[in-house]
Amino acid sequence: MHPSHQISSGFIAGTLIHCRDGLRPVDTVRPGDDVLIQLDENLQGYRPVTSIRSSQSEVCLVELVSMPALEAARAKGTTVSKASLFRYVMGKEQPLLVDGVGWVVADELMAWKQGMPSVPTLDGRGAAAAGSIRGKRRQAADEGWFQYVSGSDTGFVLNCRDGGSIEQPPDHQTDVMSDIEEWWEPEYALHCEVFMLRFAFPAIYFVGRIGVAVHSDDLTTGLQRAGR
Repeated sequence: MHPSHQISSGFIAGTLIHCRDGLRPVDTVRPGDDVLIQLDENLQGYRPVTSIRSSQSEVCLVELVSMPALEAARAKGTTVSKASLFRYVMGKEQPLLVDGVGWVVADELMAWKQGMPSVPTLDGRGAAAAGSIRGKRRQAADEGWFQYVSGSDTGFVLNCRDGGSIEQPPDHQTDVMSDIEEWWEPEYALHCEVFMLRFAFPAIYFVGRIGVAVHSDDLTTGLQRAGR
């Protein structure tokens, strides 16, 4: 594993990767392990990881909604169930594939102006990106905070000591941000160790149980950002 402080893409410990031997946390994948990648438009296959890069990166939380569940909720005029929501914490410049657009970094989803973009998944049904939230550091050294709605006291606590688990505090927990008075300032940005898989060539691989398509390259090393 090669540490780096120059990349800001990758995924926190505990993020599941689709490997030949099943779903595995990204921090347990080692060089030589076979990971499922996209070989061409209609074909996937397994290829060995050549290296794993790690860095302390500013992170954000990306929330995705199962597309079938979203369509069903819209048809009924209801909200989607919690079981249809998927949350991933990643480096803020991690490229995600957006249907009809191209590669977009996670942080850009925070101010997306074109509705809820669709991202491809392994099952072919896709998911809608509800947005991204930048992480903020709490006084507790191993915790971060993602404010769910600007100005609210509800959100997600990132427990970095437990594989990056995300916990949702009860509604109206007004003291959860009391240890951050000027939380919007840059010095309060949450930095976590993130892991990026590398292959013998730039590759698309899949994260999370639903298999979100992500890139092994980043926008600073040749991958082109979508022109919008």
